Amino acid sequence: MKILECMYGWNTGGDVKVGPWPDKTDWSFDYELTGGACYRHWHEMSPEMQALQIFIEFHTMVVRDEVDPQKAHAAFLQIDEYRRLIAPDIPGADHD
Repeated sequence: MKILECMYGWNTGGDVKVGPWPDKTDWSFDYELTGGACYRHWHEMSPEMQALQIFIEFHTMVVRDEVDPQKAHAAFLQIDEYRRLIAPDIPGADHD
C-alpha cells in the first residue's frame, strides 16, 4: 500500500495497525493515536519527506509510546515505501 493510501493507528504500550485511508470502515477508532495520510501535511510533502516522516512516526510510537518495535515493524511492512527503505537484510524488506 502506498503511503498516501494508508494511515496507521496505535495505542500507548499496545497495538499498532496500518490500514486504508480514507478510513471508510472506522477501523482506526480502536486506536488512541494516528499518523500517515489522514493528515493534510502528508499530502503537501515531497516523497523524500514522506519517507522521513514514516521513520519519525515509527520512532515516536516505539520510544515515546512504548509500542513493541517488532509489532510496529510488522504493521509497517504493509507500507511500500517502508519496505523499500529498510535495510535489505531485515525480514520483509523489498528492494526489487
